[in-house]
Amino acid sequence: MQATQHLFADTLAKSDEWVQELARIGGFSSPEQAYSALHAVLPTLRDRLTVEEAAQLASHLPILIRGVYYEGWRPAAVPERRRSQQDFLAAIADRLGNSALDPERACRAVFEQLERRIAPGEVEEVKHMMHHRLRDFWPL
Repeated sequence: MQATQHLFADTLAKSDEWVQELARIGGFSSPEQAYSALHAVLPTLRDRLTVEEAAQLASHLPILIRGVYYEGWRPAAVPERRRSQQDFLAAIADRLGNSALDPERACRAVFEQLERRIAPGEVEEVKHMMHHRLRDFWPL
């Protein structure tokens, strides 16, 4: 039982660290807003990647955040063909629902966090898979 508690405590701590960091990066007023940004942006990004690349990116995420990433995934429907910035931000806005968060701000914050937390080679592969117009949301 003790080993299991440690395992879950570590998983919770890593996920909380990500959410707290994202709150700082995005200037969000609460961890809940940061979580909403993750919940909206990660699946929107995932749906623009091939199944293989989506799985590779997921392997770099903390376990609980990986669950957010995979929630509702339909691999047979990817990659999403609509690739304009407007379509991407609209998909994020749909996932944000009634949130007061700005979709572009949420997107840029999550992408900055991925840039900081994910191995550079993996980030470059993700960027390469995205339409060139969507790469503008990543930090320089």
